Amino acid sequence: MVTSVQAALAGAPGIAYGNIVGSSIANILLIAGIAALVSPMIIASSALKRDGVVMLAVAIVFSAVAFTMPLGRVAGGLFVAALL
Repeated sequence: MVTSVQAALAGAPGIAYGNIVGSSIANILLIAGIAALVSPMIIASSALKRDGVVMLAVAIVFSAVAFTMPLGRVAGGLFVAALL
């Protein structure tokens, strides 16, 4: 988060966007990988498909918004509201 804020304040939004997407993917995969190493995970295929589709949709929406409009306070507020 610190890197993203510093990049945004320095006028480099591309670095901030890349850091957000990259750290999200890394965090999800690292947590899932470590959990699977500790104990085998039994997941229903329907839940896996549902969660995968949601993650892909969120990544596509974020990318579309980032390419089409500046991510200011309004867009940030909308993303936070969607998260809640």
